[in-house]
Amino acid sequence: MKSVKNLICGLSLFAATTFIQSCANEDSTNVNQDRIYAEYELYYDANTDKTYASAIFRFGHASGTQLELIAPSQVTFNGDIIPFDATFSYYRKEYAGKITSGTFVFNDADGNSFTNAVSTDRTIAFPANMDTIHNANSYTLTWVGDSIVQNERVDLWMDGPLQNNAEYFMGYVENTNSVILAANKLQNLGIGSTLCTMERIWEDTAIGVTSAGGKVRVKYKALNRTIQVVL
Repeated sequence: MKSVKNLICGLSLFAATTFIQSCANEDSTNVNQDRIYAEYELYYDANTDKTYASAIFRFGHASGTQLELIAPSQVTFNGDIIPFDATFSYYRKEYAGKITSGTFVFNDADGNSFTNAVSTDRTIAFPANMDTIHNANSYTLTWVGDSIVQNERVDLWMDGPLQNNAEYFMGYVENTNSVILAANKLQNLGIGSTLCTMERIWEDTAIGVTSAGGKVRVKYKALNRTIQVVL
């Protein structure tokens, strides 16, 4: 079970959500083009120093059947065609280094074009002095980076040494730059080496959409950090 948990935690939320919901898809030409729902994501992972430009299309709404675009329909990022990933039934292109802005363009089978620009320079990192946490008390983790803004949250996973004992924490209050790690959750982790992963995620309604709507998302994953949880 722990290997499955680590796989899902390691994927971007975009990919994990797609994998969990369904990997089945339908051709986009088989549906009303004005009912194609779209999500776009720009995701940077500091651990790999890669940026991922992703898009997913569904019929009708956010949980509808996933769609594969059929020519002449396509999706691009900064002019590059984004290839289709048949495993997850979504579109993703990898880039070396950090890309902080770009433009997604979706062209449907009827010749309509929908444009959504994304831009961010909001980073996040673990504090340099975060090496050991005592689990007898709660711990305030103050990250390195800007405070939370509207439509943004910070996700933190801590994966302890025991089986099936990962704990999740979330910061979402605007104008804050910290998250409290509750003592009971720290105790659930067990004693020893604990892998910490953290992302800041901004999400809003997409502007260039069909009548079905859509979302845009920007994510930044901090360098992972391994700490010691002690008594």
